[in-house]
Amino acid sequence: MGPQIESWLGQAASAYAHESLDIQAQAISLQGILSDISTQVSNYGETYQTLVDTTIPDYQQQWDDAITTHDENVEATEAEMEIARQNTPEGETFDDSSFLAEIERQHDLLEETQDDLALYYNQAVTSVDEAAGSTASAIAGLIDGFVPRGENGSLPSRTDISLAMFGGNDGLLGAQSQWESAVEDAPEAVELLNQTDEYGYPTPEALQEFNELYGERLANDPYFAAAFAAELPPQQALELAAKLSSHTVTNMGVEYQDLAENFLTDMGAGMMVATGSRPVGISDDAWNAWQQANGSFEVGEHDDYDAWLGSYLDDMNTAGAMHYTEMGVEEHGRPGFHFLSQYIGAAAEEHESLALSDAFLNGHPDSSGSSVAHNIVTNDYEDSYNYPAINGFGFDGSSDPIINLLSAMDGNPEATRTFLASDTGFDFGNENQNMTSYLVSHRPVPWGENLRWNEGGAQLGLIIDEATSMDDARQNPETFEILDGFLDGYTDGLQANQSGLLQSESVSNWFTNKDENGQDLFGYYNPELRHWAGSILEEYASDLAREVRTPTGTEGASPYTQRSGYDGSDYSLTLSPELRDAITDSENGFFHDLSYDEPAPDDPNWATEAPNSALSKISVAAVEDMRAELTDARIRDYNGEDGQLGRYEDAVGDYGALLSHIELADEAADVSRGQATDQRNSTVRSALDFATDVFPVSRIPGFDDLSDTAQNALKSATKSGQEMGYDEWLSTSNAANAAEDHEDVTETVSIELSELVRDINIDAQNMTGPQPEHIQESDAQRDPNLQILTEDGYILRWEDMTEDQRTTYRNHAQDFVFGDGEWTGNSVNDIPQIVNEAYDESKRSK
Repeated sequence: MGPQIESWLGQAASAYAHESLDIQAQAISLQGILSDISTQVSNYGETYQTLVDTTIPDYQQQWDDAITTHDENVEATEAEMEIARQNTPEGETFDDSSFLAEIERQHDLLEETQDDLALYYNQAVTSVDEAAGSTASAIAGLIDGFVPRGENGSLPSRTDISLAMFGGNDGLLGAQSQWESAVEDAPEAVELLNQTDEYGYPTPEALQEFNELYGERLANDPYFAAAFAAELPPQQALELAAKLSSHTVTNMGVEYQDLAENFLTDMGAGMMVATGSRPVGISDDAWNAWQQANGSFEVGEHDDYDAWLGSYLDDMNTAGAMHYTEMGVEEHGRPGFHFLSQYIGAAAEEHESLALSDAFLNGHPDSSGSSVAHNIVTNDYEDSYNYPAINGFGFDGSSDPIINLLSAMDGNPEATRTFLASDTGFDFGNENQNMTSYLVSHRPVPWGENLRWNEGGAQLGLIIDEATSMDDARQNPETFEILDGFLDGYTDGLQANQSGLLQSESVSNWFTNKDENGQDLFGYYNPELRHWAGSILEEYASDLAREVRTPTGTEGASPYTQRSGYDGSDYSLTLSPELRDAITDSENGFFHDLSYDEPAPDDPNWATEAPNSALSKISVAAVEDMRAELTDARIRDYNGEDGQLGRYEDAVGDYGALLSHIELADEAADVSRGQATDQRNSTVRSALDFATDVFPVSRIPGFDDLSDTAQNALKSATKSGQEMGYDEWLSTSNAANAAEDHEDVTETVSIELSELVRDINIDAQNMTGPQPEHIQESDAQRDPNLQILTEDGYILRWEDMTEDQRTTYRNHAQDFVFGDGEWTGNSVNDIPQIVNEAYDESKRSK
């Protein structure tokens, strides 16, 4: 339920007062001619005064009292819930279901009360409205010879008067006025479409008049969109699309084609708005007024908008399952769902802020069967013929019905999340029937065994990222159903047989799934989707780190688990061993394919594009998460929390394994591309250097709570305050770090990880304060070139130490002089084994 309307009294009173004064002004000017005008005005005035002085204030008071009671009850319940949450023993999951149920009950009570008040109020207003109309009609009838009529000789209707008086009001009175106006106009709009030529096509004059009068209203006015849809059944709308997009129209002149194109785009917008999409440019108050009031509108043969919407969606599904030609419904025609998807695709391109509603995507309580969006997908699966773009739509989008559907989802991530997390409802040859998995790689296409999106998968990647990046993503299991479906579908695509699909003269072997550079054809044909993988997964680098090293999921089970991690997450992603292997296979897996998202070293835009590559984003996120988690463990240990050493060592192992797998896949891709040794770029090593040098200290947990001295010591020891970007740590001439074989790769990654761990320990120690006095005294006795403390007693940053100073630090850390030898020593000593195990696993994944 949206925000409540706080008051209607002032605007309503002003509107009626203005109308009353207008009538009285006319009456005064006509008193000498019309003896009974004063009686008419007096009767209306009494009716109006009762409404203003008694009826409206009484309903307003009841309305305000209901809101006050609701707010007090909800606030009390929320307070009780917070107390219960705080009293929940550590380690136990707090169950808030009973409290949320009570809050929902209060919402329902308020909605029920307001619906009743709205009904009574509308009845009272209608009676006064009718009195105003009858008074105006009586006056107009008496003074026809004195007051000119309109250009067409007609008197203004009661609805016209009401709309003019109250249509700009964002309360219930304005909503009622706008609805009555829409209901009156909708049949006239449909009648225009029935003005056809001898072949059944709407005349140019009719289309032009329709576009001018109703085009913008369909996209902007929920009242008119719903009233119009109630008058024009979905089947008739799809028949119009088939007729106006036929080849016949291309022979009717450019002007007619433009009229048809505008009409079809506006119709698509109207269908979206009628089914619950928020109109273009509508204010919050106006949108809330529509949502509050539509429960009291009779729509078609139904008691309210919701009941009508469920029936309309059913009719849309029925019409979509039919096939159409310009002659009407015919079995050999195109699927209705194809025309429907083109409707919404054209509307979404024209109106970027217009997005499909939850009812369209996920179904409606009053409808039967699957949602319209699900049926569009099912139809695409069952009838995958590659229909050309519909001529009449004329927009720059795609003839692909699914791309059009995805385009129209953009802007409603909550509903999109539910849709992408759902099951398709049909068996597409995979145990996981997840919608995301199907869309990523399992759609059948006419030209091969596996999917290649004709726009590279850009739109699918965009909406997956939107759906998994909401503020409550970690609190919603649907997020992880989508992530699992994305990884499952992508790795299925990499493993599918796509031989013969690569149309390139440079390919010598037509029976391989890879191009000459070792690039899998699935990634080759879907480069935009591959690129979006970085944005999708960078927020879940910590999940990948834990699961890549030790998968805790089971194939076929829910891909998430409740976990209270250091960041307060409610859910975390889990991977099955099979999916983990498909991700980490260094020569054929997911990470290997993402390596090809990076531009070639000789690309003129390399410096700006490389930092945004998929593996770069995931690697930097992993290193930053690693640093934050390890530092947090050190600080918690300093504050006396038990178990932090084990958590620290686990994190080193988890992130070390993830980064090693990424590095190995990246190096294998470089070798496949045949790059010269001094041109190979290591994404992981670049990320490690970047995070070590410019990691923002403000990201370190607890930084804001430190003393000014500690904060300044950390800031002075880092380069994060400088204007440096990730691209400065990337190089196309890495001769010094180039890895020509497995031993060089693992050794280099081990060194980088070890230095990062030491650097993190130093950060953590500096956060807990200067070193003890005896340590400072011992350091002061050293040769100045070997001293490793600042004048304030803080340890120098690892990057600022000379090799001699680093040797001093290593020796004393191992000897427990700083109290961190167990942390630094054990973890660093384990890193080579972690890296080598990752290498062995990546080879076993094949």
